[in-house]
Amino acid sequence: MRWPSAWLVASSVLLLAGCGGSSTPPKQPPAPKIPAAVAHQLAADADAIAANVGCAGHGAATKLLNDLTANISQIPARYQEPLTTAANDLAARVPACAEPKPKPDKPPGEHKHKKHGHHGDGN
Repeated sequence: MRWPSAWLVASSVLLLAGCGGSSTPPKQPPAPKIPAAVAHQLAADADAIAANVGCAGHGAATKLLNDLTANISQIPARYQEPLTTAANDLAARVPACAEPKPKPDKPPGEHKHKKHGHHGDGN
């Protein structure tokens, strides 16, 4: 190897080492955290949705939305929109159970008869 080439390589290495070419990245501020109690409640709501099939999870999806809404001020701003969107999407995908049809008071064609006293016995 010629000396001018070696000198060029050595100076390049030294230059890179002095210009922030270190292997440790600059420290990022820690990501904001959701309070543990809120995170546990939302996780429990999500587990309840996952544990139910079909419309049985609708009540749990509604509870998740209500709990998220009630605690939104405790959730860091960067997570509020994604969590709200996800909860709304989930609630929209879980079908509501059909309301049971009310039973008629009396079957069609039948009439209730009041008991009457016997005619002619003075009642």
